[in-house]
Formats: sequence, C-alpha cells, structure tokens
Amino acid sequence: MERVFADSGLDWFCPRPTRLTRGPLSRRVKIVESFPMTAAISRADVTWWMLEHAAQPIPERAPMITGG
Repeated sequence: MERVFADSGLDWFCPRPTRLTRGPLSRRVKIVESFPMTAAISRADVTWWMLEHAAQPIPERAPMITGG
C-alpha cells in the first residue's frame, strides 16, 4: 500500500503501529526503530497521533509507533 501512496503524488504518511489494543487514549506515543515483542498501542492513540501529525512535516513516511 505504501507504494500506492508514494506513486500518488500526494503528501502522505502511513504509520506502522505495534500490536493494537482497545485501551484508552493516553496521548503517549513514541517512534521506535524496532518492535519489541511486548509492545502495544491503543487504537485511540494511533488515531490521536495521526491527527496531531496530519498537518506537520514528518521526516519519515512510515514510522513505527508504539505506546509510550
């Protein structure tokens, strides 16, 4: 899917979250270099992070994110 975004000509980003949970919004998200086996992030935090960064330049198009 990232190739489709890249070829679209649009400004885009597509975060890669760790294991998703149904937990509450914590607003604690961090970009990581690898996925630890126990890492998890709530769907609410992924949504919040994407909305917070939608209008800002992001240095990486597909950052790996996890709960912080």
